Amino acid sequence: MKPSLWPIALGCVFSWFLRTTSAAQLSGSQAPSPSTDAAPGWGPEAQAFHVLNRLGYGPRPGDIRAIEGEGVKTWINRQLDPQSISDPVADAALARLGTLDLPCSTLVQAYREEAVLRRERQKRLGQQAAATTDAGPAPHPIKPPPVDPPEQLLATAFAQFQEAKLIRAVLSNRQLNEVLVDFWFNHFNVDARKELDRATVESYERDTIRPHVWGTFRELLGATAHSPAMLVYLDNWKSSRVLAIRRRPGGPVVARRGLNENYGREIMELHTLGVDGGYTQDDVIQVARCLTGWTINPANGSFRFLRYWHDQGPKVVLGVRIPPDGGISDGEHVLDLLASSPATARHISRELCQRFVADNPPADLVNRVAAVFLATHGSLPAVYRCLFTSPEFLGPQYAGDKTKSPFEFVASALRATGAKIEAIVPNPPASDPTEAPVPAPRPASALARTALVQVFQMGQTPYSWEPPTGFSENSSRWITSGALVQRFNFTLAFSSGWFRDARPDYRTLLAGVRRGSIDDLVDALDRRMLGSTLTPATRRVLCKQTITRAHSNMTFPNIPRLVALILGSPEFQRR
Repeated sequence: MKPSLWPIALGCVFSWFLRTTSAAQLSGSQAPSPSTDAAPGWGPEAQAFHVLNRLGYGPRPGDIRAIEGEGVKTWINRQLDPQSISDPVADAALARLGTLDLPCSTLVQAYREEAVLRRERQKRLGQQAAATTDAGPAPHPIKPPPVDPPEQLLATAFAQFQEAKLIRAVLSNRQLNEVLVDFWFNHFNVDARKELDRATVESYERDTIRPHVWGTFRELLGATAHSPAMLVYLDNWKSSRVLAIRRRPGGPVVARRGLNENYGREIMELHTLGVDGGYTQDDVIQVARCLTGWTINPANGSFRFLRYWHDQGPKVVLGVRIPPDGGISDGEHVLDLLASSPATARHISRELCQRFVADNPPADLVNRVAAVFLATHGSLPAVYRCLFTSPEFLGPQYAGDKTKSPFEFVASALRATGAKIEAIVPNPPASDPTEAPVPAPRPASALARTALVQVFQMGQTPYSWEPPTGFSENSSRWITSGALVQRFNFTLAFSSGWFRDARPDYRTLLAGVRRGSIDDLVDALDRRMLGSTLTPATRRVLCKQTITRAHSNMTFPNIPRLVALILGSPEFQRR
């Protein structure tokens, strides 16, 4: 049966899930605790599954049993020291992507060249259109312009950057590290579609976020404040104490460059203090003044400070006087104030608890994590350890309280089935100067029929979210009836091997499984994929809907259909 027809064939199953599992239940607000009569008991398997779902992207075949053997706390301690974990499989997969280590300056140069070529192309197309209008209809339609090498490089680099995110989530042994990189990128969100960020977003994650998720919050905040990607995204790169008028051939062009408050506002509202952090509009203006002159070198995409753009007057931020003539240290002083504020400790701690515990985290846990944040001067490893060893995190009361985002859902489905994920977008061809360059396929066409594209279709495109808030940490936003349909479409297509970049490894998933009955098979997959957390009601549906009759007196289980239904079950949707 074609994958596109599976939702019709299994419409009755989907209807059952909609009737028995409301959006509110999937979002966690009414999710049954594992300790209730409606769910299995809270045993070692369930706890291992819970921790793998919260500190990683779910278990791969064999992971739950391995964590049972060594203990959950031992596994957490190892994840808190990612440099001690070897990662050969993920490293080998990433090595096939040829653009991940390109210097930021190379992509910035491509961006500048592409802008020039695009203007020239638009000019030529305008001239052709004008000539066609004057001379009557053209004998042949105007062909679309070819893809220029700089444009191809930018598009390929970004597509491979997105591929790398899924590859790391699925294959990396450093699961917590990847989840934290995702969390902090989302907290300090930038949109790759804005201007120069097309060329700097890869460096932003690689050189700004990744090296600092295990340091202090002040170091991470400072790295983002100096990042060209952030300065462009929130417009601080053009914030200046003066207005400028530039004249170009053909007439005067007024370029208004003055104080820009965007970054000054968001660094307090989103990055540090929080919307209820006690700052005023005047504080926004004062912070923006402190950060004037923090800009970029557009030639190579690096940070630079322009003293003659900087407001050298005295400022008062959050009641603290900043003396005049401070230069770049005015901005550093602001970062010190914000990073050490109790309001920042509460805001960051609540966001971490919301990500790793519950959409509405318990106030007592938030307060304990905030106290560690302040006592350790924002040591992120100390904050993580406090949170991940807390009874609220390790216990059953909040298990299943969160719903997976589209990215988490797809990554966990690939991991649960032992999928081998492969890079699809090819590297740009090396051009021989003596020959005409061979055009490479467009990344968009290369990504067709891939698991990664399914994430986009479910409403989550990594690195391309416009609001500075990032994707919501409240998981209820991901669940609607339409979203459930898309998730079922994915599970049915994926289980049948329809995607080019990832296919289930049924041999590994079913190794050593007794196939004497459908109950035995469901038991085995429940243990391996879900930590024995399937409810009796879900088990009954799985057994009923996965029997295929070959003859009137013989039945056998349809493995792809069973796996698809497990991946689409309410228990798998939660984390």
